[in-house]
Amino acid sequence: MISTHQEPLKWKKYLKLIEYDLISTEELRRDIKRFEINDAASLLRGLREELQQDADSGRSSLYVVKLVSLKQSGQLPNLRVQSPEDLKNFDGFLRGKSRFSEIWYCRTAIDPGIFSVAGRFSFFYRDMPRSQVIEQVWRCSPRLIESFSNSASFPYARASRSEWGRHYNVEAIHCPNSLSIPIKDQETQFRQSLLYLERFQKRIRSFLSFAELRGIDSISLEYKIVDTHLSIIDWDTTNDEKLLNT
Repeated sequence: MISTHQEPLKWKKYLKLIEYDLISTEELRRDIKRFEINDAASLLRGLREELQQDADSGRSSLYVVKLVSLKQSGQLPNLRVQSPEDLKNFDGFLRGKSRFSEIWYCRTAIDPGIFSVAGRFSFFYRDMPRSQVIEQVWRCSPRLIESFSNSASFPYARASRSEWGRHYNVEAIHCPNSLSIPIKDQETQFRQSLLYLERFQKRIRSFLSFAELRGIDSISLEYKIVDTHLSIIDWDTTNDEKLLNT
């Protein structure tokens, strides 16, 4: 596990979310397991144990393993794991590990019987007709939003609006034929997600005001909703250090 040392910028980003009550300290420390980069074997052992527990209990989980450097605040290399078979790529993932100081993994429940979605809530202060954009995926990593196309193998939805208090315009609903989720049901779930986010409005706007006062003109908040619980799990700007050095 982690000994006392300088915290990576990525961890400081999470601490900023705690400061604005967008995620709790307990949730953060429960959901992210941190290891020194030279202790990757312990991470792998713990990950195998959790995968076995999943198999024994019949549950489904998505694990995301990240390589973390002290000064890199985003776009960290990651490995998505849902079964022991996915760990065959672990050794290759660790190549070049000397550039990193830590290795982390986090877990998200994706059982078919649980409402489990993740997404990005993006704000563009100078694009008033479409200043708020939400993109969401079902039972997978929000990183997959970056590779979405009409041939994507995962459910996806997108909506936008001009400002707080306005109705959303649902721009896209996509579900691969292999999953056979009725479009009407998917849109209903998406609109429910928008309501969860709306309940976080006061806290989100406080964080956005903090960012805008420091010259940030666009910001993206990453979130997940499991069952009925919403958490803001990350944020990104073109200059994260502006917000971390205050």
